[in-house]
Amino acid sequence: MSLWSGIIAAPLSISSTRGTRHLQLSHVDTDYNNSLRKARLQHFAPVANAPPIMSYYFAIVGAQDNPLFEYEFGTSKQGGDGQSRFTDQLRHLNQFILHSSLDIAEEVQWSQGYLKCIDKFFNNYISCFVTGANVKFLLLHQPIVPTSTSSSRSSTAIGANPTSPATEEAIKMFFTEVYDNWVKAVMNPFYKANTEVTSPVFRARVAAAGRKYL
Repeated sequence: MSLWSGIIAAPLSISSTRGTRHLQLSHVDTDYNNSLRKARLQHFAPVANAPPIMSYYFAIVGAQDNPLFEYEFGTSKQGGDGQSRFTDQLRHLNQFILHSSLDIAEEVQWSQGYLKCIDKFFNNYISCFVTGANVKFLLLHQPIVPTSTSSSRSSTAIGANPTSPATEEAIKMFFTEVYDNWVKAVMNPFYKANTEVTSPVFRARVAAAGRKYL
């Protein structure tokens, strides 16, 4: 099964307008909200002094809106176990959310490098990094802070506040390390440009960067 197979059969044109992908996303708002509520009840029962938890979905998208790589993980900082808390339904909808954010990424695609948080859908935040070849690194981060966590802790922890300076810096470091490994991966003479990256070495290095910074 190919990446993002549940979204559309053919990639959208780069010239798509701002609202095109958001119209595709609008019909899942109610289902997503219900699914998110169920996920909270299922996975996040109050636990004394529990650390804030962030689930991440990372994707690399080519210049033609074609997915090249995807990986999901969870918070490793503040005592996290590194596992994402996405349910199967939320995991499928994450692809729609990232695909929708491409509209905004294209508006600023000539600004290379780390663009910070570019979009939000419910409790999901999307950060973006654009390479010189117009390849986009997109990171969806979904924070869920246990109700027993103190406000002072949740306001500073990376797993709790998706727009804090500490979180933005951590994501920037993650993107930078992934980009360094991305350059090495695509320079491989056996790699065909703008195709899915299946290297287990690259995947392992992305996972290592996630554990290191997030």
